[in-house]
Amino acid sequence: MKISNLLLLSLIIAGCNSAPENKITDNRPATQLALIKKFNTADSLYFYESNDIKKTEALENGKTELIKFITDSLHDDVKQWPAVVHEISVDKLLDYIDVTLNISKKMGKYEDPSEFKVIILHSKVSMSDTTVKNQLKKLLTGDQIFVNGSFEKDDIVGDINFHGNNYDDRDIFSSPELNFKIKSITKQTK
Repeated sequence: MKISNLLLLSLIIAGCNSAPENKITDNRPATQLALIKKFNTADSLYFYESNDIKKTEALENGKTELIKFITDSLHDDVKQWPAVVHEISVDKLLDYIDVTLNISKKMGKYEDPSEFKVIILHSKVSMSDTTVKNQLKKLLTGDQIFVNGSFEKDDIVGDINFHGNNYDDRDIFSSPELNFKIKSITKQTK
């Protein structure tokens, strides 16, 4: 009886030790992952605060820290960040191309922005910017792309500004929308 228990125990231990550990790595640029982490941290601090005064302070502190990070650490710059084309449309009256790109805050498959797990980059590309316009002609909604560009400063605020999806402060860190200038955009090859 003792031998059978010992044999069973040794099989269990051997089974636990024999399976190699599969480590999943996120291959996105370190700067992109750092920004995602900053948004996730600010979102947690804001979301879990139940006192309204502290919640307001968490909102303002989170915005200040994120703007400082984007300006000082990223230097407002994005290089070869993977994203997904959410929408491309033309505003004929104002003569620009309206582009919305989504960056999943989770590793892996593209997330729908209605799930509030994306960073939204919103860009208005001049119709006279033929280089970017020609690159956009090759893209469709849902295409996975690499983008180079910079975060734009708000004309009114004079600094990087962002807001929640549909201007809702409850989503300011979970689904932030930032104004962005596209310098180049290419479709990812599989």
